[in-house]
Amino acid sequence: MVQKCLGCTAVARDNPPEPMIRTFLPHKPMDFVAIDHWSAAIITSKLLIITDYYSRYLWVIEVRDTTSVETIKACESVFNIFENRLQFERTMERLLHQKNLEIGVNVQAFV
Repeated sequence: MVQKCLGCTAVARDNPPEPMIRTFLPHKPMDFVAIDHWSAAIITSKLLIITDYYSRYLWVIEVRDTTSVETIKACESVFNIFENRLQFERTMERLLHQKNLEIGVNVQAFV
């Protein structure tokens, strides 16, 4: 019906935009991060900005250039902070999961 209307087709967009890709919220810190380089004409240094989608925490790291080597070094400095914490959390999750399974088995034995 709208496709046959001359007024509608005259003002309609030729190429409608593609739908946005839906992103899901992370369950833990550092599950999803955004990384971008930033520099301004008045500032000679370049900045790497890392944002955690879970906490919305922002890291701003000065880098010499935007090469992949420099970016990886800067990211490692941030991710190494969380590596020990994440290993601890994963271990605790596994232990709790195993404990819940044991409790479930013990309850099943009494029923």
